[in-house]
Amino acid sequence: MALYEFGFRLNLNADLAQEVSDTLEYMTRSSNSNLEQFKTTLQHPLFEQVDGGEYLPGWSWMISNQLWGNEPGCRESDFSEKPLGSRLSNGRLTVRRVIEDDTFFDSWYPLAEWLGSISSSTGLIGYSCSIDDEEAKEDFELLYKKESDIEVISLEDKSSALLNALIAEISEALA
Repeated sequence: MALYEFGFRLNLNADLAQEVSDTLEYMTRSSNSNLEQFKTTLQHPLFEQVDGGEYLPGWSWMISNQLWGNEPGCRESDFSEKPLGSRLSNGRLTVRRVIEDDTFFDSWYPLAEWLGSISSSTGLIGYSCSIDDEEAKEDFELLYKKESDIEVISLEDKSSALLNALIAEISEALA
């Protein structure tokens, strides 16, 4: 199973519509209660991803605090000593997760586009990287917010002090 780790911190626009706030609250929930009752009418390609039968669409749990896996060796936390999860408070969204690469590639780009449209942040906001079976990180990318877009910038130096500082900052916000 190939995995992707990603983390980011975003300042949210001060004038978010109530439905956007409610959707973010749902997306960062800590339990799977009320899953069937949540509906959004937000118009964005992200929310066009629908339940594929037995699985919820990636957007509905990708940044939740409902971490996957219970068996040793397959718990999300087995891949990181630093905190994972999400926090939505004081107009800021902080997320650090490890997810399967299929979900990452199916949902990340529409999620990033939507988050970019509701965020007032600029500059470096996060990172993403693949994690191989030996837990070595490769294919690092920095997430950079410019205007309403979140751009992905490949990072050649995997031991970058900038990247390490960013991971530490995101982890501290989740602790």
